[in-house]
Amino acid sequence: NNLTTLKNLATILKNFAANVDALTATFDTPAATLDALAATLDALAATLDALAATLDASVQDRLNQTGVLFDLDEAIDLYRAALAVCPPGHSYRSQCLNNLAVILHDRFEQRGLLSNLEEAIDHHRTALALRPPGHAGRASSLSNLALALQARFKQRGVLCDLDEAIDLHHAALALCPPDHSDQSSALNNLANSLQDRFNQRGVLSDLDDAIDLHRAALTLCPPERCPV
Repeated sequence: NNLTTLKNLATILKNFAANVDALTATFDTPAATLDALAATLDALAATLDALAATLDASVQDRLNQTGVLFDLDEAIDLYRAALAVCPPGHSYRSQCLNNLAVILHDRFEQRGLLSNLEEAIDHHRTALALRPPGHAGRASSLSNLALALQARFKQRGVLCDLDEAIDLHHAALALCPPDHSDQSSALNNLANSLQDRFNQRGVLSDLDDAIDLHRAALTLCPPERCPV
């Protein structure tokens, strides 16, 4: 099937990339030939990226429609295969890490396996490190990591996870100006995390801030879009 084809192609590309240096040493390959090999590898990687994106969308659509856990497992295998051919330094690596982390978090929500959430947090941290200030995906990574840490807090009750999540939500909100499409969700995410902390510590300033943030989010939600 398509997933097997993708995984096989990923293995081929990994092996090819790993052995380029060995081929050079063994056969004294001319520089021009190496350049051609590198160009071929780049083209194959681009093809894989496109295939991965297409399969990602189809698997996610099927999961959203059916909720079948097999599709979730298949999506995770797909993201792992895509990540395998995006080594450190690859321009697509942060996106692959983010995609894998998000789907692992989804599986945690369905199955409750903490190991899935732990892996998701690790991948989100790595993706965030690859998205420095100014990167278009930084706000998304900040928010995703914060949400994963909040989920772990709800499982373990360790307040440092919640404190870190709040800091990350603050940072994500700072990257969403008033006209940003994600500002409403950023406001709500921060408000929810502050409310969680108020429930734990009883500090009224957290609750006051949460209320203010929810009010701000509400002003961005036209009446026809607000839930009843």
